[in-house]
Amino acid sequence: MLLKLGARNVIVLSSPKAVEECFQKNDVAFANRPHSIAFDFYSYNYTQISMADYGPHWRNLRRFTTTKIFSSSSLHASSDVRHDAVRCLLRDLYRSASTNNGAPHRIDLKLKFFELTFNSTMSMMIGEPIGDGLSHTKENNWFFDVLRGAKVPIFFLAPGDYLPIFNYFDVFKVKKSLAASSKKRDAYFEEMIERYRTKCLATKKPKSILGVLFSLQQEDPEQYNHVIIKGIILCKLDQYDVPSGTTIVANAWAIHRDPKLWPEPNKFMPERFMQGLQQGESNNKFKYIPFGIGRRGCPGDGLALRTIALALGSVLRCFEWEKIGDEPIDMNEGVQFLLPKAKALEVLCKPRSEMLNNVLSNLI
Repeated sequence: MLLKLGARNVIVLSSPKAVEECFQKNDVAFANRPHSIAFDFYSYNYTQISMADYGPHWRNLRRFTTTKIFSSSSLHASSDVRHDAVRCLLRDLYRSASTNNGAPHRIDLKLKFFELTFNSTMSMMIGEPIGDGLSHTKENNWFFDVLRGAKVPIFFLAPGDYLPIFNYFDVFKVKKSLAASSKKRDAYFEEMIERYRTKCLATKKPKSILGVLFSLQQEDPEQYNHVIIKGIILCKLDQYDVPSGTTIVANAWAIHRDPKLWPEPNKFMPERFMQGLQQGESNNKFKYIPFGIGRRGCPGDGLALRTIALALGSVLRCFEWEKIGDEPIDMNEGVQFLLPKAKALEVLCKPRSEMLNNVLSNLI
């Protein structure tokens, strides 16, 4: 389906076949990411791996992340970081439950799992657990602005992206908001980088991501400068000519609800995924699309799967969970860019009796 959004053409892919055609057979043609006003401010002149144009610079960044961060050996070396983050989560849940005299305690799962992801990621970045310093507080942390649902301008759909005339007037103050938010983010990362530079360089075999980057910066300062650390052609698609500059969007919502792919797609049937694995389906990746497809697919899928399995298995093994009230859980999506639940999931949490003496009590 072709949409005309102002001055931009957008093609929406709603089937696994179309996704495969685009991101597997024509992945080079669609390897670039569309530019936008938000990423003019947030991508450091499009030098970040997620937004860099396809070419030597992007390949160098991809090679670095694949070999230094997300390789099997690197993920194995950083396993202690993930285990520490999960232990911190279990300890926090246990302490919260202990204050309620053993009765189930209300927990905001969105907040807890965000903190788990944040602590795990930042610990890998700097090579040690996150402390109270470096402005790591919920009040002034740029990351927690996203969690609280603040209107972080990086996710704005700027009118100027679709009607360029608005770029000359900035009627909606989009650029002003972007400039202020990007300045706040830069200050956060600059403080972190400068704080750990000396410590990382003093280590002969750096274990953190920052340590590896600082070492590479000494070897090749032009390639790994401070900005990097922080962060079109005509082709055919399924017999249709695709104009230059067209944006391609995979409609995961439609694919995940296609009855031809998923019998009774709206029914909760987790066993369907095990059946697909047992049958050895070769096109599963085009049905799921959790980490993107093709050359621009997320290189961190291995890290994500390891973290999810460890965290989910730990909290289910150590705690009993109940929903609050008799009403079905509200699964409506919010209006933010990342599509969180409109209403954060709150549940009742209680330590399992058999885990109190063996595991949880040892975490305090």
